[in-house]
Amino acid sequence: MSTAQEQAWPDYVAWEMSVGRQLRTDHITHKELLQARARGVSAAESHRYTKAMTLIGRRLTAAFPMQSSDNERAFEDAATQTTGPLIEVGGPTPSYAPPLTAVDNVAELIGRKGFVLNKSPNVADVDLMGDAKQMPFANGTLGIVMASCLHHGARVNFFEEAERVLEPGGVLAYQTGRDLDIDHVLALGFNVISYTQNINTYFTMEDGTSIDDRTWSFAAQKPNV
Repeated sequence: MSTAQEQAWPDYVAWEMSVGRQLRTDHITHKELLQARARGVSAAESHRYTKAMTLIGRRLTAAFPMQSSDNERAFEDAATQTTGPLIEVGGPTPSYAPPLTAVDNVAELIGRKGFVLNKSPNVADVDLMGDAKQMPFANGTLGIVMASCLHHGARVNFFEEAERVLEPGGVLAYQTGRDLDIDHVLALGFNVISYTQNINTYFTMEDGTSIDDRTWSFAAQKPNV
């Protein structure tokens, strides 16, 4: 896709119809999926988008079978091994789904204060002002970064920012993610160590293939090297 095409791309479906003209059997690249996400596009109507999401969903289903919250110990163990500050972005969130827990509970677990970063000055209990898409922290300085329910258009930058600011072995904890979020986190080199997922089918293709509306709460660890 050229720069001119990207700039003229108001939404993914319009781009596909006016520029792409792809066959049903074609599939969108991972980079294009993230570009669509960054633009806040919902492209379930696009054949290429649904094809790509089906492939991602199958891969994640094979790698991450359904699990309950009894794997939260892995999150706790990884969290206690970190040394840098604990930051919740866009919070405070009063409750998280297992294996995660509220920032105050994580702070108590690791014996360090938790700080809440938010770009709105009107939210109570905020310690720092800043944006999820451009966090005001130096590279490799944070121990744990948490967030919940960020707008899907902000998640591309947020996950990349989390990879930048976390120390080696640092932990990213996120609630209410989707398959593309997990796929992006894995592509950034994180290891998903704890998770729960809920699955509901929202779209069935003509060949009978289902596309799942799957939500994740997960903890992922940045490699130590």
